[in-house]
Amino acid sequence: MKKVHAIFLALIVALALALRLGGIGYGLPEQIHTDEARIILDSMSMGQRLSLLSEDVNYPLFTKYILTVSYGAFFVAGKLFGVFRDRADFAVRFLTDPSGVILLSRMVMAALGTIGVVLAYYWGRIIDRSVKTGLIAALFIAVEWQLVLESQYALHQTLAALTSAIAF
Repeated sequence: MKKVHAIFLALIVALALALRLGGIGYGLPEQIHTDEARIILDSMSMGQRLSLLSEDVNYPLFTKYILTVSYGAFFVAGKLFGVFRDRADFAVRFLTDPSGVILLSRMVMAALGTIGVVLAYYWGRIIDRSVKTGLIAALFIAVEWQLVLESQYALHQTLAALTSAIAF
């Protein structure tokens, strides 16, 4: 029976990830959501300035830290594989076509939203002491439209929902 439950959870997580990744390319290379543009640009600025302090204090820092680290990893990987020559080349490519960085940002948020589905499963299992309740909770979080939508943009709401569930 445990194997069946594990298969159901894997299918729910796959559905959640597919729903979240399904819309992340919408509107590229433009930044459709104004908050997304501000968060991405400020996160990029933190990496460029090598600073833990944000220029824009209107959005939570933890989201920006996660994005800044992902941009750093993207830059290092790109430099290792010869995609970027240096930081200036990375910046020029971002200015001419920001699609790669925007897509990376959205993929990070989609992954965080999917982690929330797994967390919902464990919360449902712990609270009701039932695997079925955990699976229902995971399915609900996987398809809830607001959580799916927020996970498709580089916004702080996805991480706020995840950290709130962890704190709960």
